[in-house]
Amino acid sequence: MWYERSLHGRRCENCVLENGEMHVCRNGGYCKGRKGCSCPPGYTGVSCEKDLCLGYCYNDGICVRSASSGGAHEIECVCPAGFGGPRCGDDWCHRNGDHCLNG
Repeated sequence: MWYERSLHGRRCENCVLENGEMHVCRNGGYCKGRKGCSCPPGYTGVSCEKDLCLGYCYNDGICVRSASSGGAHEIECVCPAGFGGPRCGDDWCHRNGDHCLNG
């Protein structure tokens, strides 16, 4: 059967794809059969090698990976004091010439 030939490794992290290529699922991903890897939240790519958080948040924001109720992968930023917006790109302290005091 297909699953006997396409899943390898202790955690089913090695996939043999339909075209015969072998991929090792990285970053906690696992093989979902001959179609490739199923990646954990925040990772994508044929082998889950692309970290969506890498360079995503600005101004020292912290990227958080999560899975939505629909199973889609989502990432969001936790912004440091004085910054906001989806990727922490909004400088709230210096908006319109204002200055923050004490943080």
